[in-house]
Amino acid sequence: MSSNEQGNKPRASQEEAGPSKPRSKADPEAGPSSTRRVRSIDRYYEYHSDSESELDADELEADRRVFNSAAEQERHTAAELTRHLTLITQQSPEHGSAMLKQTLCMLGPYFPGMPKDPRTALKGPWHIEPLEVDGGLFWYRGFESGILENVASDTKEVKFDVHVGVAPLPQLTSPELKTWVIQARLHEATKPPGEPFVVAVFCGNSRPTCEELLGPFSEKAARLCESPLTVNGDSLTVKPRVVISDDAERAFIKGTVNQSSCYGCPKCTIKGELVFGSTMTFFGQPNTTYTRRTNEEFRCGVYASTHQKVVTPLARLPIDLVQDVIVGDNRNLLHLGVMKNLYSVFVKGAANVPEMDGIGQVLLQLVLTNVEFPHERRTTARHFNTNITEWSPSMWGYFLDVVGIVVLGQVGQPACYEMYCLLHWGVAICNHSRFSSYLNAARRVLQQYVTKHNDLVGSVTCNFHHLLHLVDEVRRFGPLPLQSSNPFEAELSVLRHEVDLAKAGSPVQQVATALLLRERTRYPFLTNPLPVMPIPTNNGRRVKIRKNFLLKNSANDTDSWFLVPGSGSSCRGQVVKFVSARADPFVVCGTPLTEQRASGNNPFADPIGLDVFITSDKHNLQSTKEYSLKDMVCKLCVVWMPTYISFVPLPESFAES
Repeated sequence: MSSNEQGNKPRASQEEAGPSKPRSKADPEAGPSSTRRVRSIDRYYEYHSDSESELDADELEADRRVFNSAAEQERHTAAELTRHLTLITQQSPEHGSAMLKQTLCMLGPYFPGMPKDPRTALKGPWHIEPLEVDGGLFWYRGFESGILENVASDTKEVKFDVHVGVAPLPQLTSPELKTWVIQARLHEATKPPGEPFVVAVFCGNSRPTCEELLGPFSEKAARLCESPLTVNGDSLTVKPRVVISDDAERAFIKGTVNQSSCYGCPKCTIKGELVFGSTMTFFGQPNTTYTRRTNEEFRCGVYASTHQKVVTPLARLPIDLVQDVIVGDNRNLLHLGVMKNLYSVFVKGAANVPEMDGIGQVLLQLVLTNVEFPHERRTTARHFNTNITEWSPSMWGYFLDVVGIVVLGQVGQPACYEMYCLLHWGVAICNHSRFSSYLNAARRVLQQYVTKHNDLVGSVTCNFHHLLHLVDEVRRFGPLPLQSSNPFEAELSVLRHEVDLAKAGSPVQQVATALLLRERTRYPFLTNPLPVMPIPTNNGRRVKIRKNFLLKNSANDTDSWFLVPGSGSSCRGQVVKFVSARADPFVVCGTPLTEQRASGNNPFADPIGLDVFITSDKHNLQSTKEYSLKDMVCKLCVVWMPTYISFVPLPESFAES
């Protein structure tokens, strides 16, 4: 073969797949071949509104040839652009995939090697081959590979969380289809928890067996816990930390009866009783009417006659099957369970609770309509939805943490509000390590709440009973956000827009691809630590004090208030309005409120950061003062009432103790 033939053959194959080095415009002095080249580029990156957002296998292979034909630096530029664009378009799950492909095709002629599919530029196990099992398809990514791809290179020991959940897929074309996803998350020394990564996916028209779903993961995880991994020549010890799941999934993976069954509590042996014909209530005194379950008795099958149904694959792991499989997930227990049900009690009434009158309901809706979420709590909405049936878990969480303690005192019965305050303060203590020395007090407060709830409502369903076990889990695993399912559910929530049952490819492949793509996109961006000292932006009118503590000047003052230590009559803390910040040295300038008072229903006398503050005039401010970083206790959320304004601490904005 001649040298000319050797040079021409690769060029022809590249032109079939796409351009080797795209150009934005043809050289005016170039000949017809250059013009044809540009037209070839334009055809390759041509985009139509009805184009599939994902390439098939042949198109993906052609896209890889285009990407690999570019020079190394050009490939790096194309990959980084693709990563950033994917991260940006993921903020709009409903239209993100189409937006991404359209943007990549638009940029393709201007950047050599630009792919049409992000999988081309982002490394990953994109070749997904699920196995057929009874009832559906199963894909196991591999737990070891997930750890190696997500752990830092200098880490000597990691602990992992496991989450098992059902993905909310569109089910119009296949109503019986269920998708189970196993995810994990790493904890490295004192660092914040890592981001979730997918371990396994099952899709089928019937539920898998516990062994089919958890068997491969449990076997591999058990071996890794016995024999350390080797990473770059260093030994890496792997240990389990906590298993997180919703109530129905928790019963399935543990092989037990459902939590609403007579002996359904996974933590103790209390026996439920039917009241009102169909409601199972769990109310009693510890060590009198029930005792705590133990890991030893669970593994020996002591509870087989009343609580256990089958042997769980989780038994292969070195975990406490009672204590390490939690019930205190704030999303499912507190937000969707306790708070959602308690709100209904306030509005609709219960056994000894009258229905809220019309004036109270109007006032409640008025306040909720005017509440604007702070920056840290904004997900897809800035306000409460007027239809509470459409409230997201984050809305119920914000109501429990911030709004309820203010508004329910004005619209509810005094006895009901006193009961609610016990719940609010008990959860507030459990929300942050700052208050860990008050956990015994939180236990007493939550016990008082459950007793009052039984007196007023007439029953204690399983979710409310689980409040009695909440403090034990906080002592074992840390504050509630560290064992929340929110990060895992956030990954699953995007699947409703990423997976299309009408598209080619099995749902397992689509689910796995979508989750893997989110992993490849976020690294290394989300792992970069914040600077030691905050950096003011926007001419000092915006500053991020901590990860979940942003201050900025805004028209409605939603993100403008913070708490500093007080003195004298303000010994419980001083409310301050943010003015500006500057660096070198770092200071925050703010104007303290002239008139403020604590609400008075805080049962804890000492810790600053638990009080709710009230003022009738937010414009009555003192002269500007300067505050250092150590003075910044927390961010304050604003709740507007008809005759006054309340300031409530934002739990996640406290500094780590």
